[in-house]
Amino acid sequence: MNYIPDSLLSCAPLHTEASGVETPLIERPVVLCVGNDETLLSYRVEVLRMSGFDVISLCPAPRQLEHLARLCSQHRPAVCVACHTLTREQRIALAEQLRKECPSSKRLALTTGDLTAEEAASYDVLLDSLDGPAALIRVLVAQS
Repeated sequence: MNYIPDSLLSCAPLHTEASGVETPLIERPVVLCVGNDETLLSYRVEVLRMSGFDVISLCPAPRQLEHLARLCSQHRPAVCVACHTLTREQRIALAEQLRKECPSSKRLALTTGDLTAEEAASYDVLLDSLDGPAALIRVLVAQS
């Protein structure tokens, strides 16, 4: 799957919806990233955006996770990425919430290789965080 850079999206053919709003015919896959380390999260968001994805990010603070249902219904992420900086409890709770709020989205857990069986079973895809951004991008392209 090839992605079109932002600079070319303005030239993409437009489709006029019934509401009269023009939207590009080419849609970029949406990725939701959740993690505890805001610096790492912002870096990952930028790398994924430069790779052609639309990215939404949030930290697992209760006030932010309250917006998960709205984010999922508005943006319909193809893949939801749980960062390796989440605790076991956060990863399990997030997977349950994603299953409820984003049932059609794939769930991907970035790991450091120490997931419990319950954690591993909660996600569709597991990827070692040490594999780097290129591996994440390859997996996201394959899953979206």
